[in-house]
Amino acid sequence: MMHSDAEASEDVVEQLLERAKELDRTRVNWGVILTNYDVFCLLNTRIVKEFPWDTYLPVYYTDVDFYYRLRLAGVRLVETGLPVKHMEQGSNAMKADPTLRQFITSNYPAWRQYYIAKWGGERDQERYSTPFNRRLL
Repeated sequence: MMHSDAEASEDVVEQLLERAKELDRTRVNWGVILTNYDVFCLLNTRIVKEFPWDTYLPVYYTDVDFYYRLRLAGVRLVETGLPVKHMEQGSNAMKADPTLRQFITSNYPAWRQYYIAKWGGERDQERYSTPFNRRLL
C-alpha cells in the first residue's frame, strides 16, 4: 500500500519483501511492515482478511482503527525506518480536489468522535479493549 503522493527510495520495495520473508521464516505474527508510518507499507494478506476495515471510518481513522485492532490481537506492526518521502507534506489528492477537501474537513470531527466513542480515547490513548467497551459473548 502506498500513498499516491509518496516516493520510495531506491531498493525499499526489495527490502520490505526481504523483511517479510524473514518474519515469515521466523514465524513472527506480523500484519504490517511500515516505512514512514504507513506512507508506504506491506500488508499481510492473511491478516487483512481477518481484520476487515471499519467502513464507518474513512480516511485517516480507518487506518488508526485497523492498526489498533491488530495490536490488541497481538499482531505485530513492524517499523523499518526505511526512507520514503511524503511529497509536499502529503495529502496531495485532498489539496488538488476542493470537493474532497470539503468532505474531509466537514466530516473529520464526526469520525474523530466515533473513534473516541469506539475505543475510549484518541489514537495512542485508547482505553477499551473491545469496541464501545462491550463485553464479548
